[in-house]
Amino acid sequence: MNRYWYFLVLVSFLFSCSKNDDVNIIYDKVFKEEIIVKDTLKKYSIKDTIWFEIIPDSINIEENTGEKVNLRNTTYILSGVINLLKPQYDSLVFIDRNFDVVEKRGNILLINILNATQSSYSFDVEFGELSNTNSAEFGIITDYPGIFAIDFEGLVFYGENRTQYDDFSIENKGHLDLIFGNEDTNDSIYNSLPSDYKYKYDSYYNKRILKNKVYFIEVNE
Repeated sequence: MNRYWYFLVLVSFLFSCSKNDDVNIIYDKVFKEEIIVKDTLKKYSIKDTIWFEIIPDSINIEENTGEKVNLRNTTYILSGVINLLKPQYDSLVFIDRNFDVVEKRGNILLINILNATQSSYSFDVEFGELSNTNSAEFGIITDYPGIFAIDFEGLVFYGENRTQYDDFSIENKGHLDLIFGNEDTNDSIYNSLPSDYKYKYDSYYNKRILKNKVYFIEVNE
């Protein structure tokens, strides 16, 4: 099956959740993994690079059953969405100056502005044993001043007899429950938002803050 179908599912899921916290998707297999933000700062400047790293466990615990699963011959797909919560300047259009994504390990596959309001930016990263790297490190280069929330979702394809990196058979698919491994996910930045901005997001982000599933950044010129 075409990999871009899965990308669209992941991106649509993240975007829908950011607008409607009632969205609920059930997955057959779920594996928890951590993403680490390296060299963390409270505030970034234009053209700074924020580096992310994920090194998945080859033997992981399936969250629904507690079963240990050997994840062999893997292809991982991560989808990240950067949501603009508050611009520094209302007159600057996000689509004209947003973000660049660069990789040290893994492959950047898709970059897109998500919606007509120009407040969301998405990208996808692929890596895995069959792509000759079982980890990924990638960076976001800031180019727009404001306050942002960064979310990730992911899929893993695996199997004892899997030999092609683009084998997306559904029986060998698991959802990645991705959390940030950093102690501080900069939720103080979120809490600093004016109330007329914050009330629009609280029902969604307050839940994700408790689970370390969102990372906030502030970018200044």
